[in-house]
Order: sequence, then C-alpha cells, then structure tokens
Amino acid sequence: MPGHLTQFVQRWLNPATLSWWVLWAPSPPLLTVAADTSVIGWGLQSSQGHQQQGAWSERDQSAHINIRECRVVIIAMKEFKPSPGAAICFQMDNQVALHIINKQGTARSEALLWQLEEIFRWDYQHRLPLSAQFVLEVESQGANAISRFKTASAEWSLCQSVFSSLTLRWGTPEIDLFINKDTIQLLQ
Repeated sequence: MPGHLTQFVQRWLNPATLSWWVLWAPSPPLLTVAADTSVIGWGLQSSQGHQQQGAWSERDQSAHINIRECRVVIIAMKEFKPSPGAAICFQMDNQVALHIINKQGTARSEALLWQLEEIFRWDYQHRLPLSAQFVLEVESQGANAISRFKTASAEWSLCQSVFSSLTLRWGTPEIDLFINKDTIQLLQ
C-alpha cells in the first residue's frame, strides 16, 4: 500500500474501532447523475436538468476506461456543486466504477487508487454521500451521446421550412422561445 494511504487505515487497526460500527444505509439521493465516458470525452446529465460535457486531454484519452469513469465522477461533483450533505447517485454502465463507489474502495490498480482517493477526499470534505447504480448503455443514452459529442441536448428547434409554414398560417410570433444562437427562429 502506498505510504500516503496508511493514514486512512490506521484507525481500523485499533480493535476498539470495530466495536463502534453502525449499520450504514445510504440516504435517498437528492441528485442523480447519469455519467458516461468515451475515448474522446465525457458526458453528464443530472436529474435537475443540467448537462455537461468535455473532451479528454491526450493523457486522459490513453488512460484505462475505469480511470476515466472515476474521473467523470470527480468532474460531476465539482461541476454540479451539490449542497453539503446532499446524497448523489451516479448512474453508470461501468461495473468497476460502480463497485468501487459503492464499496468505497477495493481497487488494485495504483492509478485507480489515486482516483478513488480524490473522489473520497472530495466526498469527505463536502459531506456528499455517494452511491452508484448500474444502468445499461441504452438507458443512459443522453449521457452516452453527450460523451461522444452527439446532440442529446435539451436545446431543439423546428425545421426552418416548418416554422415558415406555421408563420404563414398563424402569423409571426413576437417572442422567440428558441433563444440559443443555434436554435433561433426569429431573425431581428
């Protein structure tokens, strides 16, 4: 075991510590985050309607998929900034990442241990109860598509020809509800 990790296990060497055990039951999640990674990037979709995506650096692209799956958990915790004590459930299609989050460790890879240390240090500092749930890839299509930089956004618009025929029939609207620069309908 790397020397810097021994501080985390010292208290468990004391036999009295084991007599203080309490049955642990995870809090119901206040935030659910569907997370997925690909070779080129990562995608997150929260139960509060937020989406986030990013591209991996060259170093991250060459990292093992289990390491990238753990990195996306760290990214999610930092990006979504849940309030202290808010339980988070990650929905993922990676069994290794799911297992190490739910078991709070048990990785054999030193590189993976570094990721776990960062996850649980952030978790401990911000008092965020974490859990993970397995979802099939097809059930997490939003995060899956976002991680591959495919459109899975909540942003959408009508085809311009459909919009034109609607304005001919009912008149030109005064307010454009498609306010994104990529989805705008009313040219001003």
